Amino acid sequence: WQVFLLLLANNKAAPFLLDNNSRAVSSLGWHNNYCSLRIPAVSPMPRNKRKQAFLPEKSSKLKRQEIRLSCSSYPTNIDSKTSKKFLLKSEPADFSIDHLKDEVDQTIAWDGIRNHEAKKNLLSMDIGDQCFFYHSSCKTPGIVGLVTVVGKAEADSTAVDPNHKNYDPKCAQKTNNCWVAVKVKLNCILPSIVPLQQLKEAAASNPSGPIAQMTLLRRPRLSVSTITEEQWNAVLDLNSCDEQTPIRNNDSI
Repeated sequence: WQVFLLLLANNKAAPFLLDNNSRAVSSLGWHNNYCSLRIPAVSPMPRNKRKQAFLPEKSSKLKRQEIRLSCSSYPTNIDSKTSKKFLLKSEPADFSIDHLKDEVDQTIAWDGIRNHEAKKNLLSMDIGDQCFFYHSSCKTPGIVGLVTVVGKAEADSTAVDPNHKNYDPKCAQKTNNCWVAVKVKLNCILPSIVPLQQLKEAAASNPSGPIAQMTLLRRPRLSVSTITEEQWNAVLDLNSCDEQTPIRNNDSI
């Protein structure tokens, strides 16, 4: 302040800087014989976020644990580490994760599968298995959430319903329903989407890594695919899980 008063007394202008990493004074100058401090408008940091701003960046393992903790572990008697992992595709224009969120008990029958390999994967599912919910055929395809299998494979009623868009006349003529469906319950919506482009970039950077071996990238038309535990963890470790990319149905159509 002594320097400041000296400048006022001598009627001179001089550069001025506050080195506190939070407020920067751009300059000190004279305008019509009045001294003015031009300070950029900076909104104060909320008190509850001041400590967080100086915390070290969290490790991928810790981030993955936080995602798991933010999701329910339904049913509670199932160990998520020993459960099998899958990836389920759905076009958000027909059925998005927001639609699942609005369903009764956030549970639906995953029906309409008309591929024999995908059917085989449905038949291999057990109660408690975990699945990625993937938005496909949209503006930003990618993994948007997690669901849990709560009902094993049963006959898909839509295959024999002539009024349903997934009606299969060949299947309807058979004694046994040739297609199946499982029941899944919403586990959680990821804090940010894991886009397909991010998965492709991760695979390109590490061709021998778990992401590069995902069926999603090798056989993109398969609607129900298996996921290894290593691939599951690698997806949750991607940097895109830290970006605040909102998951909205309208943005994905």
